[in-house]
Amino acid sequence: MNERSFKFDINGISRTTEISSPVQPNSICAVSRMVRHTVALITATSIIVLSMPSHAESVETVPVIKSTATQKPRAKAVRPTPKSEQPNMQSRWQDVQVAVGPTKLLKLAEQFERDFPFSAVDQQNQALQVCAKKTLDIARTAGLSSDFFDEMVGDASYKSRLKSAVRGDKEAAYQLALAYQAGSAGVAKNARRAEQWLRFAADLDHAHASWQLAEIYNHEGLIADAARYEKKAADLGYPVPLRLPNRGY
Repeated sequence: MNERSFKFDINGISRTTEISSPVQPNSICAVSRMVRHTVALITATSIIVLSMPSHAESVETVPVIKSTATQKPRAKAVRPTPKSEQPNMQSRWQDVQVAVGPTKLLKLAEQFERDFPFSAVDQQNQALQVCAKKTLDIARTAGLSSDFFDEMVGDASYKSRLKSAVRGDKEAAYQLALAYQAGSAGVAKNARRAEQWLRFAADLDHAHASWQLAEIYNHEGLIADAARYEKKAADLGYPVPLRLPNRGY
């Protein structure tokens, strides 16, 4: 009985196989071929295994693409004023600008916005409406009559200040009060009108008008109103003098 040993290397690891069965000369070639086929098979398997990607590498990473585009608010549609309507729009806007009484101003401004909603003067028109509404609120609070702003009196300076006062100009309102106190700017002296314009200017946060109104109310015996407008004057920065015992409050 002949013994044969075969030594072969698989992936750098030596293997020795001993065959203790009798080997005939004519079967040695067959065994050799079998060994070579086995080595080739093991080598090929090792190459395939080593070339396979790991689990982490085998999973394809798909990048998450986030949209960088921000959602912009939809722009307000703009309807250009046709050329045929532009003269009418300019004329209507002029009417709004020259309006004096707050009721008329508010009405014309609202009609203009309705008919020309995307005009170039839209923001100015909105501001005029706010002023007209505030003027009407102050007039109601002060108990002013509906024709208070519609008197056709005074000179050009008076009319200019009147228009500014209706649009919320507190200094213009105060100057109108002084005009009625002094009988200037084309109007006669009128203590009642002076007091009303002081009240209007004070409610627009005019400090000096607030103090003068407090003085008037104090002399008229309206203690609560006097104290309220004196405090308002102080809050607005007017240097209120020390109270005297004969002030009544």
